[in-house]
Amino acid sequence: MTTQPQRALPDWFPAWMRWVAWVPPLIIAVAFAGDFVIPGGYWSSTPLLVAAAPIAAAVSSLRVTVLTAVAAAAAGAGDVYERFQLHRRHFDGVLTAVVIAGLVAVASALVRHRRELALAAVRDVAAAAQRAVLPRPSASVGPFTVAVRYEAADDAAEIGGDLYAVQDTRWGVRFLVGDVRGKGMGAVGAVALLLGAFREAADTAPDLAALVRSLEHSLRREGERRGGDRSIDAVEGFTTALVGETSPDGALLRFAMLGHPPPLLLDRSGHARWLADWEGDLPLSTNLDAPPPRIHRVELPSEALLLLVTDGVTEARNAAGEFYDPVARLAGRRFRTPRQLVDWVAEDVHRHTVGRRGDDMAMLAMRCPAP
Repeated sequence: MTTQPQRALPDWFPAWMRWVAWVPPLIIAVAFAGDFVIPGGYWSSTPLLVAAAPIAAAVSSLRVTVLTAVAAAAAGAGDVYERFQLHRRHFDGVLTAVVIAGLVAVASALVRHRRELALAAVRDVAAAAQRAVLPRPSASVGPFTVAVRYEAADDAAEIGGDLYAVQDTRWGVRFLVGDVRGKGMGAVGAVALLLGAFREAADTAPDLAALVRSLEHSLRREGERRGGDRSIDAVEGFTTALVGETSPDGALLRFAMLGHPPPLLLDRSGHARWLADWEGDLPLSTNLDAPPPRIHRVELPSEALLLLVTDGVTEARNAAGEFYDPVARLAGRRFRTPRQLVDWVAEDVHRHTVGRRGDDMAMLAMRCPAP
């Protein structure tokens, strides 16, 4: 089934100018009103009507553009007829301009409509690929309730280089949040590689350090397969990762920061804090001979919310160049579910940046079990 474009207005159109869609019907309404109200041929709406259909072609759907062109031509014909009756002169040149403008507008709207259909089909394919590579986890994983949110930097692509995974194992719930250096389909291979390596190692690695080593070895093997280059660029440049696990009862958290932002904890009173400083270990594959990463251990309060984000959240800037600060923005707020948390943070990032994000954004939220 052919995918229909979801919005009449193009994606690039500023939200604060959505009122422009009402200009074409307003022009036609003024034209009709002027023809009836202003007597004696002192008013001509035809030159005004030339602009109606082209404006509709830029901001409205194909159907609305066709209706606008027809209505403008009808209003122009009525105006020409009235002036001809009064002055017995021909005004068909002005009416021709209205008709030509309408035809050009309809042709332009048709071209845009077809491009939107093609873009919608590409976005569907990208979204399907994203769901296949990065499936949404279950709402309940071990003793935790879980929610995720993912947004690519390119809204038209709906696919990017951030990733997340969460898995229940005999050692507890293990998770991975990471960021691949790169965008679009070029980053999908690296995302798939890391997720596959994590899902396998999460069930076999006896501890968190072994899990990180397994991810490193997977990247090394892939680098050797691609020609002996063991650098990160050989596998699309995987840069940062936050790898962690909880105890089986969900009371203790252990995590390693590999060039990635630390977890954020929001307790029941609305107090938000980072669970570690930002001086983590080197990113994956940047130094294969590096010592094992430092393992942080934190006790988790009951019913607290754990938020794991990529730098698309923490490095989002507003017009003044100020970074988004999740701790300051979340202070004093309470959320009943992880879904409410990730949705609120995503919308708040959009408010902070006014839609001008330059990086992918991924979030994984987990609600700690009750005592």
